[in-house]
Amino acid sequence: MTKHTPATPLPWHTEAMLAGQDAAYIAHAANAYPRLVKKGQALLRSIEPALTMSMAEVEFRALLREIGEEA
Repeated sequence: MTKHTPATPLPWHTEAMLAGQDAAYIAHAANAYPRLVKKGQALLRSIEPALTMSMAEVEFRALLREIGEEA
């Protein structure tokens, strides 16, 4: 699977982006993305191995794969 990365390095700053009311939101989301992935992966690793995974765990693992991040 292809791993997508931003064309410019993080962190992003709103001054460098086009002016608009969504610029702060976009910068915040882009800067939070690596932390979200890392925390989600750590959470999945901390779950006790069980015979079956919960639906939430299955869905979160699928989401990580979809965005090119392995759990």
